[in-house]
Amino acid sequence: QARRGFAEENRLRIPLDAPARNYRDGNHKPEILCALTPFEALKGFRKADEILVLLDRAPVPSLETPIRLLRKDRTPQGLAGFFSTLAALAVEDRRRVLSELMVGAERMVSSDPVFTWVIRLHQCFPEDVGAFAPLLLNLIHLEPAEALYIDSGELHSYLQGAGVELMANSDNVIRAGLTAKHADVPELLRILRFEENQGVIIKPQARNRSEWVYPSPAKEFVLSRLSLE
Repeated sequence: QARRGFAEENRLRIPLDAPARNYRDGNHKPEILCALTPFEALKGFRKADEILVLLDRAPVPSLETPIRLLRKDRTPQGLAGFFSTLAALAVEDRRRVLSELMVGAERMVSSDPVFTWVIRLHQCFPEDVGAFAPLLLNLIHLEPAEALYIDSGELHSYLQGAGVELMANSDNVIRAGLTAKHADVPELLRILRFEENQGVIIKPQARNRSEWVYPSPAKEFVLSRLSLE
């Protein structure tokens, strides 16, 4: 995908430093994030059953039809259809579903941090359906020294905290929203993997008395923590 996208944008003569460029090289970009402080992230899609429960807790009547379709088809294809519908909403429809979501989220905010993040994201990006992201993606909390591995093609967002990020040699980013930078939703939908992924927290494994290694499937890098004491 990266090689194809890089070649196509070169063919279109889009400058490498253009804000609207998606593929600045032909490499994929697995990455690992190691928390230095308490850290909050969204990573990978929830199970369809979980998504539906959260949507029931903060009802969005204007999405009744796509939610009903997701109930009938809880496969990755069904989730892709729901996500695509949400991403393609016209401006007025988007405002209406966000308004409905906020009513439910404010009612649930004291009982679940998922809805706290729904409200916070909406406050930062008032007209962005990315406010639905905490309902669709796993909300993960890392303590310092815990890590998260993100594979290529996996939707994620780092919400809060400081961390060390290590990745393969690539500057390719395809954004869905929750950003002031270029977002290319059609391209994202073309390459995104909609399989559920629970987001395993990685803890370092001792290699010897002074080195702890974070295991990951990446071939390009290994993250270690060293103690000089």
